[in-house]
Amino acid sequence: MKNSFRAVSFIIPFLTIIFSITYIIPKIPGIENGTLFFSVLMFLIIGIFPLFQGAIRYIYFKKYYHQSKFFFSIKLGESKLYQRVYYYLLIFVVLIFPLIGRTFELSNLKPINFLTIGFFIIITEMLLYLSYEHTKVRFMSNGILIIGSDFRIDLPIGGPMRSHSGFYYYGEIHWYQLKNNHIKFELDNNDVIEGQLTDDIKNQVIHFLASKDISTKK
Repeated sequence: MKNSFRAVSFIIPFLTIIFSITYIIPKIPGIENGTLFFSVLMFLIIGIFPLFQGAIRYIYFKKYYHQSKFFFSIKLGESKLYQRVYYYLLIFVVLIFPLIGRTFELSNLKPINFLTIGFFIIITEMLLYLSYEHTKVRFMSNGILIIGSDFRIDLPIGGPMRSHSGFYYYGEIHWYQLKNNHIKFELDNNDVIEGQLTDDIKNQVIHFLASKDISTKK
């Protein structure tokens, strides 16, 4: 995904959250209650933001599905711990830290707080499960298209990204590495695409990549 689009797909949901905090949330009855306020804020960040960002990515990249011939698809690589860091860090900053403070007074956490934290952890895991289950790595005639129900948070902070929705031309791929049923592509800027192969499609993928002059790394 090009950095300019990554920035746009982040800014639009971010400004939507800011607008909601400024003009909508204050009108919710009982929002003066700290637990309710932080719960609503957490829902906007953990729930609405990734759904909105995922919708923007899907709408934008869907055009590539019609502009290029589709051959076959594989599943994304397995979910990694770093994919959860954003979510759990947000849960800590928004829901836990305001209660325990710098002294880490865990006694300030009440049963309702634990239930709220557990609720958002479940939402996090559900969004990641849906992302990895319903986002596919599609091999098109002139590039690889990653598209689907991708609700993973994408922060445009630079550095390499892994398997995020987008269209990647075969010319951007430097090499691929195949270990058992796991395949990894190295792209420009150290970006990485990871996928899972089934035995019945492995040889087809190898021959297809050879036809695109993409070398393998041992």
